[in-house]
Order: sequence, then C-alpha cells, then structure tokens
Amino acid sequence: MGDGVQLWGWLGQGGRDPLEGKNMAQTYLCNMLALQKLADTPPALFDPSRIAPSRLTQKTRKSLVTKFGSDGFTEDPFQRANLSLGQSYPDQLRRRSAALAGIADAIVRPSSAQDAVTLLELASVHGFSVTPVGGASNVTGAFDVKTSKRPHILADMSSLSQITAISSEDQTVTAGAGIRLPELEAALNARGLTLGHFPQSFHAATLGGSIACNGTGQRSDGYGRLGDNLVAATLATPRGLWSTEAFRHAAEGPWLGGLIAGSEGLLGLICTATMKVRKAPATTEDRAWFVRDFRTACDAVQRVAQDGHGLAMLRVSDENETGFLSGFRLALAGRARAPLLERAVLALKRAPERPALVIAGYEGSRTGRDGAFRHIGSELRKAAAIPLGTRPGAAWRKGRYELPFLRESLLRRGLGVDTFETFVPWTQLHQMHVAVCDALRQIVTSTLGANEGRAAVMCHLSHSYSDGACLYFTLVFPREESALQQWRIIKSTVMAVIAENGGAASHHHGAGADHADLAGVHKGELGLSALKALRASLDPDGVLVSGIGKMLDLRKEG
Repeated sequence: MGDGVQLWGWLGQGGRDPLEGKNMAQTYLCNMLALQKLADTPPALFDPSRIAPSRLTQKTRKSLVTKFGSDGFTEDPFQRANLSLGQSYPDQLRRRSAALAGIADAIVRPSSAQDAVTLLELASVHGFSVTPVGGASNVTGAFDVKTSKRPHILADMSSLSQITAISSEDQTVTAGAGIRLPELEAALNARGLTLGHFPQSFHAATLGGSIACNGTGQRSDGYGRLGDNLVAATLATPRGLWSTEAFRHAAEGPWLGGLIAGSEGLLGLICTATMKVRKAPATTEDRAWFVRDFRTACDAVQRVAQDGHGLAMLRVSDENETGFLSGFRLALAGRARAPLLERAVLALKRAPERPALVIAGYEGSRTGRDGAFRHIGSELRKAAAIPLGTRPGAAWRKGRYELPFLRESLLRRGLGVDTFETFVPWTQLHQMHVAVCDALRQIVTSTLGANEGRAAVMCHLSHSYSDGACLYFTLVFPREESALQQWRIIKSTVMAVIAENGGAASHHHGAGADHADLAGVHKGELGLSALKALRASLDPDGVLVSGIGKMLDLRKEG
C-alpha cells in the first residue's frame, strides 16, 4: 500500500523528468543562476515505517468502520501521507524527505451529504478533528494537519462526484463537490456548455476545492472567478446540512452563498454546488505581441480592462520572465538561439532586446473575436507593440499545464522554485512589481551567505480587472541545506513587502495557513469577530480544522 513508491512530484506525478538528458537546458540554468554545476538531490522513497501510528482509539475506529465500511475508511500510511500534504513548496520538501511528521490519523470517504454530516457528528462525540480534501492540489497550507493536537481525520470528498442536473435553458449545472474539473468540463462540453474554469491544477482539482479557495482560472477575464459563478451550495456542518439560497439574484438580505467561496473548510464540508455555466465557445484564439517594457504593456492592459474588452485572458510577462522562459525553452529543444528567419523578422520589426510579452486570449463567437482583437490591437499599437500572430499564444495554450512538472526536476538538481501572487490596485501595481522583485533577489542572496549562486526572479500579470490586477511572481533559486528555513525567510519577507505595498495575501491560490495572518489583517477585528461567531454557531465543538482558521485562532477578541 505505497511501500517503496514515490510520494513527490506535482499532482503526484513525480516520475516525469523533463531535464533528463537535456544538457543544454541544465547549462542554461547554471548560467542564469551563476552556478558552476547543478547538485544531485534525489528524493527518498516513501517509507511507511516512518509514519506514526494512528491515534484513533479502538472505540472511535469501530464506530467509523461500522458507519463507513472498509471502503470508506482507511488508516493506510501511504494514503494518509499523500492526502495530508498539498502541493506547496514546503509540502514538496516534506514529500521528498523521509521525515513526515504531522500526518492525518485516517481517511474517511463520505458517499453522501448525510454521510458527511454523520462524520462531523461523530467527530463531536469522539473528539477528533476533520478537514475536507478534494484534489489535494492546494499550495498555501490549507490542510494544516500538523497543527492538530487531537486525532485528525481527512474527509476525502471524491465520492461525491455525481452530476445531478445540467440545464441548458438556465445555464446552470449542479454537481457533487468531489467531481474533478476535467470530468465536469467534459460533461458540459457534450451539452455545448463550459464552466470556463481552467487553473494550472485543472487535471487534479475538484469543484468543491476550487470553490473553497475561491479559485480563478487562466481564462477568468472572460468567465470570472468561481465565486462569481456560484449560484448555491450545500454544506455539511456539525449541526446538520446547510443549503444556501437556491438563487443569488434576489433582494432577500445578505446573500449567504457568498460565505462559501473562499471558506476553505472553515464553515463546513462543501457537498454539492450549483454553478453558472456558459455556451462553449465557437472559436478560441490567442494572439501575442512584444512591447518595449512591462510598465508600458501593463498600462495598455489597464486601459483595455477598464474599457471592457470581451477577451477571456490578458497576460503580460515582464522582461525577465519573457527572456528566461524563451531561453529555457530553446535550451530544452537543444538550441542556443532562435531560428535565423525568426531573428531576422524581429530585427526588421525592430523588436526590443528585452521585451515584455503580451498574450490575449479570446473565447466566443467569431464576430466577437474580431472586435475584441481590434480593441486590444489598437491600444497596443499606441504602445508601439510588435504583433507576433497566433503561434506564441498557441504554444502557450498547448503547454499551459506543463510548467509545474518542472518543479521536481529542479528540486532533483539542488534548486528551489516557488510562486507568490497578489491582487493589487492599478495605482500600486508598478511599485509592487519592483518592490517584490528587488526583495526576492536580495533575500535569496542573504540566505545563500558565502555560497555561490543567485536568484532568477520573474513576474507576469495574470488576471486584470477595472480596479486592479493579479501579479504572479516566480522564483528559481539555489536551495540551501536548511531548505525549509530558507523558504520561511523568503516567504515572510515577500509577504511583508506585499502588505507594505497594499496587496492582498492571495488572489487565487487561497489563504491557508501560509497567508492567514495577512488575510486576517484585511478582515479587520470586527470582521474576524463576526466570522468567529458564525463558525461557533455552525461548529460549536470546533471539530473543523483548516489552515485559514489560523487567522481566527491567533486573534483574541477584546
């Protein structure tokens, strides 16, 4: 049951190594990070003997087996370890090591909403904690199992995966929270519909997990974030089933469904959800442009976002990301430079040496496509942008889920890689970009001490709104021996800079334990007090445990 197998890798697929045999790509990384060579740091195989035994009493175990059966209850060490860890950088460090303290005591798989209620009722009776798990793709410490002092059970919601209704007339779908996004999207596509939610974790993420983190997919400029598209939900709580209003367009006081998106297991286990869907697009197209610098490109995107544009995506990579990823992809392909014809064309167009890259994506009708691209094309011409056509956008779309798989390849070679994202108002965007990039370079240098190397820091604008945008930073760096301590220093520094420059703790990854402090500050003391009261009403015995709960538990009411 997991003995002698791997526990690491993005979405559990750690066997893939895109850098194997790619000597030119490895040399490229050495040059970019000022290293003489890459280290060899292979992960450890999973060792079930290193997992602490379950803390459940015999009485509790018997009660759970009686209710959920052997198919719905397990204390298997591998399953406990695998679901207790998400996909964050510190989670991956733990997955790669043999030191796996703080693992859940058991997994329970409810097969119905009432089963989920029963699990929470049993938690109150027997004194264990419960945290919901969907695809386990969270990157912000949402599970936070290691902080639970009581026996801890993970509620694996994957069995609640049925689609109960699809209405083309209402443009809604009702489905179990455990359904994975590809399965839901395929069923909708068969009816000429789409949810339009395509996060980078698309192949593992579930509907319930995405709602719980208020996720935002790569095409959200057109489709909105999941919280925008939530119609209704049913939650299992220790006090019974809570079904929100069956509609959101009503003047009946506060819309309680708004409390579900972003709740991260704080208020209950999401069992079913009704979502707004759209007609599947008749045409999909991505076009790209080079712009002389990131500031100019973002200013153009701001104007387009505030005018209303009809695009599904507006993405801007800064000069460092454009250059780093372009050179890395060439190196992976065994090329030192772009083909001569491509270089000649760009030279004729007077492309800047270190440009920013804009990719605009459209999904919808063919007539709408022409108008949307005319609009952004006009704004980018004012910025002296160089049109690159559809090839870069098509390449991005083809590989849009692939980059995270490189993380384990980098970890195998002594490198660290992490991402940080924030929503920031337009007035603060350029200041935030410079401040975070500078802070990341400086703090990595300080953690390396006398050791060789430097950081590669990249950023892109990933989602835009009339009032601001999401900045998404990527950091590749030489990994120190005390890797977790190094990460904590980097993370605390970045979050402080984000707070100082008026940014949110997270735009679409969720808060979790990693971001709970700053998220709590933004809620304010009265807001936190209201959330505490709501949680106490739904969960009087405090059996629900989640990373985001840290923002309530660390603050005492006056």
